[in-house]
Amino acid sequence: MKKSNKFSPEVRERAVRMVQEHRGEYPSLWAAVESIAPKIGCVPKTLLDWVQRQEVDAGVRSGVSAAEAQRVNELEREVNRRESQQCCICALVAWMHTECWMTGAG
Repeated sequence: MKKSNKFSPEVRERAVRMVQEHRGEYPSLWAAVESIAPKIGCVPKTLLDWVQRQEVDAGVRSGVSAAEAQRVNELEREVNRRESQQCCICALVAWMHTECWMTGAG
């Protein structure tokens, strides 16, 4: 189940940009996040997640980018769709084999 997005992409981008611009004024990333999060109305962990996601997408932090994760999800859906089709085909072949055997046509 997908969570609802309380914050628009513009607000997220602005918040991440604020953290990046003011990061040097704080002893740690977490301290910057804790200071800025209340200003936009989110909890610090949420803002930290946004900052880390942006860093991964920019190649600054290791991890799977949003684009890569989306592609993996698309491929998994395609695999599931094809497996479902294969099951239907196998069931149809089994039914046809049974019908042919029962009618003596095969």
